[in-house]
Amino acid sequence: LRQIFLSQTGFTPKGLSRLSKTSPDLKVHPNPRHEKETLSFVRKISRESLARAEALLPPAEKSFKEFDPRKEELKKAHEAEKKKAEPLRKQADAARKIAEEAKRARDEMKHKFTEAESKSKKKPEDDKLSKTMDDFRLKLEDAEKKYETLANTFEKAKKASDLAQASLRKAGELRKRAENAKKKLEEARILVKSARIQAAEAAGAYDEYRSKPIPSKINGK
Repeated sequence: LRQIFLSQTGFTPKGLSRLSKTSPDLKVHPNPRHEKETLSFVRKISRESLARAEALLPPAEKSFKEFDPRKEELKKAHEAEKKKAEPLRKQADAARKIAEEAKRARDEMKHKFTEAESKSKKKPEDDKLSKTMDDFRLKLEDAEKKYETLANTFEKAKKASDLAQASLRKAGELRKRAENAKKKLEEARILVKSARIQAAEAAGAYDEYRSKPIPSKINGK
């Protein structure tokens, strides 16, 4: 006996299992053990999918109830934050550019002072070189103070802009959540409905398979 075709004679899965153990090389068409494992696996996966889908529904319902009625309110709040944030961003950008220019001027003056200092040290008796060095020292001190003041101004402007941008992002997220709340709820309901249908079909197929004996007809070669 090399093959068995399940078709006519009543054959239980238990009996087939015993026969398979007796004849390990026996080929079964179709193999009921594999079919049962497949149906069981599909049922398990469909149940897990349904559980995940149902877990998403309550949060979607809660979000809809909380945010959908506030769509206009949150839209206006977002637009107001835009009006606040944009001028502050521009101010911070302008302050940054001014501070960068002051830094370049400071660095250039530092370079000039270093050169003058080097020349003066080489010729300490030259009063002209000494005076030039002193002039550059005073200009460098002024440039340092100016840069420090403008850098502090930029830092304050940047902090104000960063806070405004954070508020803008938060307002935008709330607005988007309100605008999408209905869509998210509809998607969650569709997902649950689909998952329930799939789970019911998988469970029905598995129960139907278990409830009836396997017909068979043995053909030996």
